[in-house]
Amino acid sequence: MFTKAHETRNHLFMECTFSMVLWKRVIHWLDATQPIQATWDAMLNWIVQRSKGKTPQAQLWKLLYVEVTYAIWKERNSRIFQQVIWKERNSRIFQQVEHNAEDKAKKIARVCCVRATRMARHILEGRSY
Repeated sequence: MFTKAHETRNHLFMECTFSMVLWKRVIHWLDATQPIQATWDAMLNWIVQRSKGKTPQAQLWKLLYVEVTYAIWKERNSRIFQQVIWKERNSRIFQQVEHNAEDKAKKIARVCCVRATRMARHILEGRSY
């Protein structure tokens, strides 16, 4: 998203700095550990395992998956269509990326709290982001 690296599904959704920080933040918010594999297929399998069934936890994982994927896709599109190019790879740029991902993660947490069922919201009570 920020370099001229070949845009692949793995790069866009797992390897790019924005995506890595976003996944890390929202997974930490739900008190889970991120899978060791950092590929899209591994992440998808990991989320599918947690979202099976109709439990409140499963509902939250489904919601989280959709919200994070959508946020990454929107970020990608805004960078492409607004022609934002990150030419420098310095710490200031990456601090800005991390801040942006942190902000998106907080928004996703709020959306999850609003859209979640009553039982799922009960799980989220007391969690601060």
